[in-house]
Amino acid sequence: MLTYILKRIGFAALAVFILLTLTYLLTGLLPYLPISPGQNESPAAFQRRVDALGFNEPIIVRYGKYLYDLFVNQSLGQYYSNSAINIGQWFFETVPNTLLITAISFVISIILGVSFGVLSAVYRGKALDTTLNTLSVVFVSVPSFVIAIVLLIIFRNT
Repeated sequence: MLTYILKRIGFAALAVFILLTLTYLLTGLLPYLPISPGQNESPAAFQRRVDALGFNEPIIVRYGKYLYDLFVNQSLGQYYSNSAINIGQWFFETVPNTLLITAISFVISIILGVSFGVLSAVYRGKALDTTLNTLSVVFVSVPSFVIAIVLLIIFRNT
C-alpha cells in the first residue's frame, strides 16, 4: 500500500513538473514580450528593464533561473509591472478568501443538491421532477462565470 501511495505521489509530482515546464516554455516562446514600455519611458530605459528581467537570455537559462528561484529560494517571482509585489506573498494573502468562498459554495451546493434530489425522488415522473432535472442540466452546462455574472446582475442592489 505504501509503494502504491509513493508511486501516485511520484506520478503527481512528475505531472506537475511536466505541466510547469510546458507552460513556461510555451509562454516563453511567444513572439512578444510580456511587458511594454511605460507611457513616459524612453527606449533606453525600456531596454534596461528588459535586460534586468532577463528577457534577452535564452529561454533555457530563464527556465533554469525560474526553477532555482522556485525550489531553492521558494519564490514564485515578482510582478513585471511592479517588482515590489511578490507573487507568492500576494497568492498566499488571497488564498484564505478563495477557500472561504469555495467552502461556502460547496456547502450550499450540497444542501441544494440533496434537497432537490430528495424532491425529485419523492415526485418521480411528475412536473417537479422534470423541472428540477432540467434545471440541474442547465446549471451543469452553463459555465460558472456566466452564472456568476447573472447572479451579480440580480443581486447588485442588495
